[in-house]
Amino acid sequence: MALNANSLSPDYVLEASEGKYDLVILSAQYDRDNGQFECKIKEPGSGVEIQSKAYVVTILSKSFSSFPSNTPIIPYYSYA
Repeated sequence: MALNANSLSPDYVLEASEGKYDLVILSAQYDRDNGQFECKIKEPGSGVEIQSKAYVVTILSKSFSSFPSNTPIIPYYSYA
């Protein structure tokens, strides 16, 4: 998954607002989404990595049918 020139997987949405980026996982899957996610800032053109941060996402249930549709999003990384 990526931002700008590359598109995200259809199961992920990146919401950006005032230097804050939230990753929304749609239709979370335990086998795919339970684990480490990384956020990286790279220089345009050269692709040189400027900053990187990793987060662990824990999926608490294999079935999300019991969660309400307004389940909160997982804050991914804020650049400020």
